[in-house]
Amino acid sequence: MSKEESYYAHTKRALDGTPAPKSDWQPLDMRLFNLWAKIDRASGACHPLILHMLDVAAVAHAVLDREPIATRENIAAAFGLNWNGARSWILLAVACHDLGKACPGFQTKWAGAARIGLPMPRVPDKDINHGFVSQIALSDWLQREQNWPSGLAELVGDAVGCHHGERATPSLIERLDRNRRAIGDDNWTRGRNALISAVLGVFGAHGARPPETKHTLSGPEFMLLAGLTSFSDWLGSDENHFRYGTSDDCADLTVRWSGGSRPVLSPS
Repeated sequence: MSKEESYYAHTKRALDGTPAPKSDWQPLDMRLFNLWAKIDRASGACHPLILHMLDVAAVAHAVLDREPIATRENIAAAFGLNWNGARSWILLAVACHDLGKACPGFQTKWAGAARIGLPMPRVPDKDINHGFVSQIALSDWLQREQNWPSGLAELVGDAVGCHHGERATPSLIERLDRNRRAIGDDNWTRGRNALISAVLGVFGAHGARPPETKHTLSGPEFMLLAGLTSFSDWLGSDENHFRYGTSDDCADLTVRWSGGSRPVLSPS
C-alpha cells in the first residue's frame, strides 16, 4: 500500500504529549465509509459504521448534558481529569464501542457489503464478538498513539467492549488478538486507527491531553462507563431517532455532528 493510499489519519504524540503537526497526518481514505454497522435485510440498506459511532456518542453527550455536574465530574474523575479535559475522551470511548465491526470477521457477515479496499482473509473467521475486537483496538490505540497508562487503557477498552453484557477473559483477548482471520492484518489495524482519529477530530480534541496520573478504573468507575455505553448504544440504534445514512453522509463528519447527529431526548 503506497503512502498516498494510507488509511491512517495520524495522531501519534511525542513522549511529552505534544500531538504531531497536521502536516504529518495522512488523509482518511473514503473507502472506509463503506464499512457497515447495521443493515436492513429487507431493503438492503446499510448504516455506515462511522455514523453509528457518532450517533451513539451523540446520545452519551445528550445524557451527560442532562446529568448533575456531580455525575459529570465523577465520570471525568474515572479518566483522571476534570470534566472539560475528560469530555472528549469519554465521547471517544463510547463512540468506539462498535469499532470492532471494522474487521473481516464482522464485515463478511453480510454478502452485500460494499468493497472497502482492505484485504480479506481467504476464509474469514466470523465466529467473533465484535465488542471484544473494539476492546483490543481501542486499548492498543490509547497506549501506542496517545501514551495512556496501560492499566487504564485496558479497562476503558473493556468497559466499552462489553456493551452487550459479556466480558472477555484475558485468554480470549490474547487468542483473538492473534487471529488475523477474524481481526485482519495491519491494513485493518490502520483502518480502525483512522476511524478513531476521525471521530476524535470531530470532537475537536486532537490537542486534548491524555490522562497521566490515573492508572486504573475502580469497580464503580468501570460500571459507570460501561452503563453509559450500553444505554447510549441502545438509544443510538433506534432508527426513529437516527435514520440510516450513506457513504455520502460521511463527507463532512463535523457538520453532521454539529447539525443533524445530535438526538433530542425527551425529559422524563
